Amino acid sequence: MTYQIACAVCMGLGPDHLDGVASGYAILFMLVILLSILGTVIFTMFRFAKKSKNSLDPEFIDPRDL
Repeated sequence: MTYQIACAVCMGLGPDHLDGVASGYAILFMLVILLSILGTVIFTMFRFAKKSKNSLDPEFIDPRDL
C-alpha cells in the first residue's frame, strides 16, 4: 500500500498527479537536507583538524607540514 502511494505521488501515475511536480520537490528537499548535513560534517572535520593541529606539542610537528 505504501509503495503504491509513493509511486502515485512521485511518479505522477494517478489522475490527480499527471502534471504534478511532487518528485521534483521531493528531490530538491532531499538534496537540501543531504547537502546541509554533508556541509556540516565537512566543516566540523576541518575545525577539529585545525584545533588538533594547533594543540600539538611542537616537538611532534613535522616541519614539512608547515
